[in-house]
Amino acid sequence: MKVMVNGRNIEVTDYMREYVTKKVDRLERYLPQIGEALTSTKT
Repeated sequence: MKVMVNGRNIEVTDYMREYVTKKVDRLERYLPQIGEALTSTKT
């Protein structure tokens, strides 16, 4: 699955990117047809 992590007014660190990717990858268990996920973080 392709995961895109964007940040608004915040720098997306490697730790944040890994954490979000790990959590989003769990969605494949329930929704195997998902091809990509877009996430946005902001302050």
